[in-house]
Amino acid sequence: MQRWVLFVLCGVVLCCACEGLLYWRMIDSHCAHTKRDHIPIIKQMDDVLGQATAVQRSLVQQRGVVDTIGDKLYNLGSRFPVVNGLLNAIRRRKSRDSLVLGSVIAGCCLFILIYWLNK
Repeated sequence: MQRWVLFVLCGVVLCCACEGLLYWRMIDSHCAHTKRDHIPIIKQMDDVLGQATAVQRSLVQQRGVVDTIGDKLYNLGSRFPVVNGLLNAIRRRKSRDSLVLGSVIAGCCLFILIYWLNK
C-alpha cells in the first residue's frame, strides 16, 4: 500500500512516499535557493518517515503474533471444557471491569460538570 503526502514549503513541493523515501521537485525556477535551505528539513523528514514505517511494520508483526495466540487459545478452549470455562470467566471479569471503569469515568465527568455549572 503506497501513500503519498504533499508538502508545500516556500515554493518547493515535497512528495513523501510511505517507504521513507522523500522525493521533491521545484515548482518555480526563481526559488533555487530554497533547494539548498531545505536540505536539512528534507533529511529530517526522511528520517522521521523511516522511523514511522519501521514502527508500523513492528506493530503489524506484533498484532499477527497476538492474533495467532488468540486463535490458539480459542481452539484450545473449544477442545477442553475446563479451559473454555476459564476463558469465559476471564471475559466476564473483563467486561465487568470495563463497566466499573466506565461508570467511574462517567461519575467523575458528571461531578466536574456539576461543579463547573455551580461555579
